[in-house]
Amino acid sequence: MLLDKIYKEILDQTSLSNLKKKKILLAVSGGIDSVFLYYILKEISIKYDFIISLAHVNYNSNQNSQDAMRLCLKLAEKYKHIFYLRNNYFSIKKT
Repeated sequence: MLLDKIYKEILDQTSLSNLKKKKILLAVSGGIDSVFLYYILKEISIKYDFIISLAHVNYNSNQNSQDAMRLCLKLAEKYKHIFYLRNNYFSIKKT
């Protein structure tokens, strides 16, 4: 299975046993890459006993911003991880 190969590669290149009882803050965008990384770390955290929290910055820059924020929040809620959110609103002044 692909995930087994990914886990093995991560374990070969890192010493996850050093993470025992540590806290990791993972920045997630809501895109496929960060969600996939979160999924992998979530699975590994069970075996290596480290704590994951999620952080998301919503720049409200396009129509997908709210959907991405909600996805990150739902993941954190589903897996009972702490979720940090920052909402930024930018206005562009026309001169």
